[in-house]
Amino acid sequence: MREYVVKSWLGGMAGFHQANGVVIFLAIILMCANLGAASSAGETDQEIQVKTGFVYKFLQYVTWPHDDKAIDNGDVFLISVVGGSSYLQTFKELTKLETRSGKRIEIRKGSVDEDLSESRIVFIATDNESTVKKLLTNLKGSPTLTISDGDNLAKLGMMINFVNIETSKGWKLRFEINNQAAKDAGLKIGAQLLKLAIKVVDSGDDE
Repeated sequence: MREYVVKSWLGGMAGFHQANGVVIFLAIILMCANLGAASSAGETDQEIQVKTGFVYKFLQYVTWPHDDKAIDNGDVFLISVVGGSSYLQTFKELTKLETRSGKRIEIRKGSVDEDLSESRIVFIATDNESTVKKLLTNLKGSPTLTISDGDNLAKLGMMINFVNIETSKGWKLRFEINNQAAKDAGLKIGAQLLKLAIKVVDSGDDE
């Protein structure tokens, strides 16, 4: 059984605005409270909502190259979700929001066997190393932020990877960052986000 304690910085998500007013995503509320216990069978809907909220928060701290025509989709910010139907449904809630630059968020189901290079973000809901490696190979050279949820996936080259940390007060959802992988893709991850990561892989690191 796991009870999650989430960092308060996520509450800042409420500061995002839509053109027609303030939109507060349900996950914001869940993040600011103690979350329900997860069964040993897998992730609860609440845990998935929290991770979805994290992904939206990341948008504040990542800069994409402005001159890349491959991902110039006008007013659309495309996020692809690979695997995990529960994640796909929850991510679709983000279509009610916009990015900080006013782009409309679009969510689609993706596969490691297709070209996902037009996606600004690809979230993969599996910790299968061969699947992750295939995704990274297909996205090599694309300015796409890759986010995962599994053991040691940042070491494999995923740019942001969620990890669960057990503390005396319960479980904390945190993340590690492969900053070198982001740099190689032409992305810039802000210093504030790097400081919040429990581990940062960068040039000159052994791992």
